[in-house]
Amino acid sequence: MIKHKKGKNPKSTEDTIRVLIDEINEVGITLSEKNAVCLYELQCSFENKIRPGFIVSILQEMKRSNESNIQAFVEQHDMKEKEYKKLKASLTQKWEIFIPINIKPRKKKILFEDVEILFYAKSTIKKNISGRDFLNVRSDFGEERIKKLTSSHVLDSLSKYCLSIKCSGSDIYEAWKAAEPYYDLIRGIFEFVVSPTYQLIPPFKKRAKIGDPEIIIGSNSNNEWHYFEPISDTHHQCFNIKFGEEQNRVLFNIINIFSKKGLKPKSFTSLLADAFRLYSQAMDSIYSYDCLINLWQMCERMTCAGNMNGSTKDVVKRLGWHSERLSLSGSGWNEALIAISKKRNEIVHRGFTKVEDEEINILLIVAKCTLRWLLSMNKELNTERQLEEYYQMRTLSPSELASKKSVISLIEKERKNSL
Repeated sequence: MIKHKKGKNPKSTEDTIRVLIDEINEVGITLSEKNAVCLYELQCSFENKIRPGFIVSILQEMKRSNESNIQAFVEQHDMKEKEYKKLKASLTQKWEIFIPINIKPRKKKILFEDVEILFYAKSTIKKNISGRDFLNVRSDFGEERIKKLTSSHVLDSLSKYCLSIKCSGSDIYEAWKAAEPYYDLIRGIFEFVVSPTYQLIPPFKKRAKIGDPEIIIGSNSNNEWHYFEPISDTHHQCFNIKFGEEQNRVLFNIINIFSKKGLKPKSFTSLLADAFRLYSQAMDSIYSYDCLINLWQMCERMTCAGNMNGSTKDVVKRLGWHSERLSLSGSGWNEALIAISKKRNEIVHRGFTKVEDEEINILLIVAKCTLRWLLSMNKELNTERQLEEYYQMRTLSPSELASKKSVISLIEKERKNSL
């Protein structure tokens, strides 16, 4: 059930509803700047998320019944939400999504909680799909469009290897959305292991060593095969990668952390997963300023910046401590980080600015060094909150730590006595 935002004047929301009802007809609503803003404003006036596709049909029902109050809007929405969930449950199927990838790891199976990820050689997939037709089904403005590809065309688009992710969805696009966070995590881990820290990159070239998939294919529980072709911002040629012994060891030590501890919200492993996804985005960036922003966001995530209101000064301070891992003398990398943080602020607040490879390479060193420390702490830390408390208490003097310990001991004793 949706709820109107607390503190927001109900009259202003009902005024927006009336404006939109005046623009609504049986076909829909005229697309204009005013209507677009009003529709989004109405969507944002409630605590819970409203599916954008619901709003026009809700307003049409309200116009038929000559209503324009918030209660009527809520009732219509909740009824449609219930119908939608029932329909979605009836359409949801099990899917196996296959994603071409230019790597060959040692292991053929990874488990993340209840999500199974498998690696296949192209020859294995060829046996399963030979002679089949692949469908691409899209609905454009209510009209269903179907395209077909033969198995030979699909095979031409596949890399030497594929990984598959088993998930659920009403169609291949929804199934891919469920699989995508796991793919981004796997890709981030692979990039972390194989990408060199120091690179000189020509303009408009990605740092990524893992290529973009030209096609995504999937089979559902009815043994139907579908496909779609992701839109790539640039052609990025990557060569097949075969991991060495040491790379395989590092790779699966990292993967085992997620396999054993899972990805629960607010967990330490959830924070690690976000860091790897942001690392992948950074390596996949065409523009240097975009790469730097993604790397800085990764650093913010690893230093719990959300708990400090994103304070750049505090992020630099916490990252500065990690310079000890490289045994840096003097000011470590503090001055470098202050300069890079200013460059980050210029990009965010003033628009485009020139970013040098050197700045990205230094930030990469900082990010990878910090992430390696976080990985080493996976047995000691279980939640984001513990990491935040570690950062806060790390700088306390021995007397301050002793004071906190005595207070904690006192509280534990009082609680025990009250039982």
